[in-house]
Amino acid sequence: MKTLLIKGIAFLALAVFLGACNKSPSFVSTNLSSVTAKFSSIKANILDTKCVACHSSTNPNGGVSLASYDEVMSSPGAVTPFQPHQSQLFWQCYKGTMPEMGSPLSALELQTLYDWIAYGAPNN
Repeated sequence: MKTLLIKGIAFLALAVFLGACNKSPSFVSTNLSSVTAKFSSIKANILDTKCVACHSSTNPNGGVSLASYDEVMSSPGAVTPFQPHQSQLFWQCYKGTMPEMGSPLSALELQTLYDWIAYGAPNN
């Protein structure tokens, strides 16, 4: 009985630890001053190819249009400059819930998106 209780506690502790590990992305830019992530590149290589089919000006699923910088920034909660973990654009892609159709973002695409937001989400 005592062994079963110890195993149960150990299992619970492991589950809590693993759950905590999965809650936050491990993306971190080591030198934001050298970030080369530009909105123009993100728009052309990520948003236009993976997002705009469902999140355009004429088809803003969930009320979110990702067709232009102004529309990205005016979509409530989509991007919070300097805070990728608070930005739904990054978070939904990181979790794999977006894009709903097609292939998910690659690690490099996720890092680029994270870096751009962490750098302040400039219109560059």
